[in-house]
Amino acid sequence: MHGSPGSSPPRAFALTELIAVLAAIGALGMTLLPAMMRRGEMVRRVTCRDHLRRLGVATHLYAAQNHGWLIPHLRNYPDWYIGSFSSLMFVQLTNLVGEVAIDCPNLYPYTIPGQVDEPGGRHQRSWGVIVGYNYLGGIPAANMPAPSGWYSPLRDAEDPLMLLYTDSNNSGWDTQVGRYAAMAPHGARGLVRILGSSYIHIDWPLTPRDIGAEGGNVCTLGGAVEWKPIARMRSDYWCAQGDGGWRATW
Repeated sequence: MHGSPGSSPPRAFALTELIAVLAAIGALGMTLLPAMMRRGEMVRRVTCRDHLRRLGVATHLYAAQNHGWLIPHLRNYPDWYIGSFSSLMFVQLTNLVGEVAIDCPNLYPYTIPGQVDEPGGRHQRSWGVIVGYNYLGGIPAANMPAPSGWYSPLRDAEDPLMLLYTDSNNSGWDTQVGRYAAMAPHGARGLVRILGSSYIHIDWPLTPRDIGAEGGNVCTLGGAVEWKPIARMRSDYWCAQGDGGWRATW
């Protein structure tokens, strides 16, 4: 059927109008994306808090079956590093909480390229199994050097305000690579990455605060889990018995 006399045919979009529409859509997306990423990070912080709560409960379950003693914190190698478990400890924890809960959700599955037995894995030669949290319990006082700056709870009946687990806001000198490294699981929009890596290698010493960490969740021996802003954290706690220059922030 023909149109009525005097009516105009439908007008197609001009190229300039189409470009303007696409530009407006792009601008809207650029405006909404940061807010969406921020919202996603807030959700993951809640999930992280749940993981730490589950780890705290699992550690107390272990203690209840072992006369009040917390899970011992020695790696396969006879020393401690707060981000590494012995193979036995790893099995005991994952049997209780599963493997997902032993990492911050921003780090799962946690690995360090070039420093694990298999690409994408957790096992480190004869040292132990790396995880995406810091475990602070089960270290005998004799193995805690005076400059460490913190104390490790050994039994479940000790001061309930002592920290048991924290997010992995760690940094220091990576002897295997010959460069500094730092981690910040919770930046403004999530995990802080440089060149796609969460285990960030840099040429000068920087703390998690320096690379954009906003803070982290901490779990006390009493079972309380809270978000701790970076402004309330210290950055000089020892990460390992042998030191080596690594420092933790909590």
